[in-house]
Amino acid sequence: MMWGVTLVFFSYVASLVTSNDIIMECLEFHDFPPTNSASPSFLADLKVEGVTVEQTCMLNISWAINIDASIEYLTGTRIVIEAESTYHCKYNPPLAKTNLTGSMQKWFHYLVKASYGSTNIQVANLPLPFDEHPYKLFKITVPRPEQHKVCGANVATSLGFKRLPTSPMVPVPVLVVYPAENSAFQQAVVALAEFLQWQGGCKVAVDMWQQGKIAELGPMRWLAEQAGAADRVLIVCPQVAIPSSQLRHSPPNHSFPEPSIPAAAHDLYPLILNMVASHAKSASNLAKFWVVQLGEQQDKTPSNLALELRACKTFCLMNDLNKLCRSLHTQRQDDKISDLTFRPGIAHSEKSTMKLREAVEKLGRHQPSIFRQVELLKSVVTTI
Repeated sequence: MMWGVTLVFFSYVASLVTSNDIIMECLEFHDFPPTNSASPSFLADLKVEGVTVEQTCMLNISWAINIDASIEYLTGTRIVIEAESTYHCKYNPPLAKTNLTGSMQKWFHYLVKASYGSTNIQVANLPLPFDEHPYKLFKITVPRPEQHKVCGANVATSLGFKRLPTSPMVPVPVLVVYPAENSAFQQAVVALAEFLQWQGGCKVAVDMWQQGKIAELGPMRWLAEQAGAADRVLIVCPQVAIPSSQLRHSPPNHSFPEPSIPAAAHDLYPLILNMVASHAKSASNLAKFWVVQLGEQQDKTPSNLALELRACKTFCLMNDLNKLCRSLHTQRQDDKISDLTFRPGIAHSEKSTMKLREAVEKLGRHQPSIFRQVELLKSVVTTI
């Protein structure tokens, strides 16, 4: 009975915080975070401390929100606890509708049960911007207490909490380029870009998120600038070309919206092939360009890759997703990359890959018939 009372108390403390009549509610969130070109300013500060609640070790996650004109866009705050849970916190009433004049910052907090070991906690305001990495990162280490030992009043002292200095995550800048194929392929590209941006520790540049910038600079200049700034250029390809006619009678998938194909995609893919070809004689320059193939190979049919790409390092999703994420970081010569830690065996969770897996599987369902058509076409050409 006492345990049940304690749980109710935890739930109340963790989910409701009242300040100036502002109520904050935090719930677990398992989907990709909302994004928008109009987004609130970044967090002003982030702190994580060990506390004791009813003799249970907890982490008090505290963050400060800037009170400025951008709070009219703020819909909530996202908390990502590495290898554990993700929470979205909403404010009622919305901060833009509260009387916070005269304040520069407003602090909020959320309590979670502490897990022993080193934990990375990332927090950002929602919606997230398309082309920036808005998270603040805090690392904390919780050592395991001695057997039968109860947490004292000062958990930071009794358990020896080590509060590490806050340091921003250093995302890997990545450019994603792809051919204009069809809605199923486009959907898979969107899912990959979102995965790399929100779960893979990357700062992704992709045409669908920067259409205004492309219109301003033009496709060639935009591509040159983004390729120069990127650590890696990922050229995403289907394992076979899928004609749009193959998808006209496909049943709709309502699990997430169908993305449209930006007009710039038709220009950028030939341009990236020319760029790769211009670096073909330099192994070091060519190493910047990686190929990511979507869909499982059905048989021993030769690769459908363009000739310019056949010398590039290649990854096949979903089998190589973990390898791709690790390679993007281990290849980087930057001592700050230690800020992003892949725990052994937990490079990413099933929840975080669900959307990408679904999109790649949907694309793969159309490939067997395409392989048969390719083989038939080859036989016809051979006969002629």
